[in-house]
Amino acid sequence: MSEAFEAPRYILTEEDGTETEYELVFRDMLRGTEYGVLAPADENEEAALCIVEILADEEQEAEDIRPVEDDAVIEQVFSDFLEAFPELADESEEME
Repeated sequence: MSEAFEAPRYILTEEDGTETEYELVFRDMLRGTEYGVLAPADENEEAALCIVEILADEEQEAEDIRPVEDDAVIEQVFSDFLEAFPELADESEEME
């Protein structure tokens, strides 16, 4: 019997103190560093996608994350994400 996969979830706090729960929906490896795309866990939530660096620690059960500030990395991870989910590319273009 196989278990259902449950994506890792994270609670992010905005600058105004608002907390939003996100889930990891995509992983990408660039130049030996792992990155992820987080989407709001609640489909009705209108928060934006977040691109984070995934920090691996063999001793911890949960992975730590940190925001990505390098625009080139953000663009590449987002491009790879849209390539993996082409149906979202049309929605992304409509939002621009």
